[in-house]
Amino acid sequence: MDKKNKHTFPKAVLLLLLPLILFTTCETYDYHGSLFSPASCLEQIITACEEHFFVDSLSRYTSALDDDFTFHFSKLDIGDTYSDFTVPQMWDKSHERTAIKELFNRVMSISFRVELLEEESFPTPPGDADEFWTPGITVRFLVDPGEDERLEASGTCNFLFVKQDDGRWKLLEWHDLTNESASSGTTTTSIGAIKAEYYSKHF
Repeated sequence: MDKKNKHTFPKAVLLLLLPLILFTTCETYDYHGSLFSPASCLEQIITACEEHFFVDSLSRYTSALDDDFTFHFSKLDIGDTYSDFTVPQMWDKSHERTAIKELFNRVMSISFRVELLEEESFPTPPGDADEFWTPGITVRFLVDPGEDERLEASGTCNFLFVKQDDGRWKLLEWHDLTNESASSGTTTTSIGAIKAEYYSKHF
């Protein structure tokens, strides 16, 4: 073998494997540094949903949630049953993680739109604020399970963000009102109903 080409094959293999190495190690990356405002916190959640096929998507999603995070279901969903799971008034970060993990692993695509983010006019908290309440935020959450019928939740949500000791913002409360606030005559589910359905699949 020519001395000049002795290491050509190993180098070629390394170049082929490099994207995979970077892809699989990125799950340990610290995304907290990007949470510099309530808007960027919500953008991180949205990006994680729409890029749910990446290995770090669940980490990106959950790192945007405060440790005391709660998701509050629409009053129209409370008491509904999915398999052996009955929708509660609210659930905590652990339940949210389980639901999102099942959702990310099982669907073909997710589209998550927030009107004020797209218009670049999402509210900004006062400089001395430690919490920031943003009611009536218009959202559209569309899930394609890979079947004939897609799941769509369009309406409003209320969000409560909390400032961490290091200055980062995280989501503390998410109040789902999507099916309560849907336009008259519109057939829509809710974000909470979608989460509850996929949460029930982990049993």
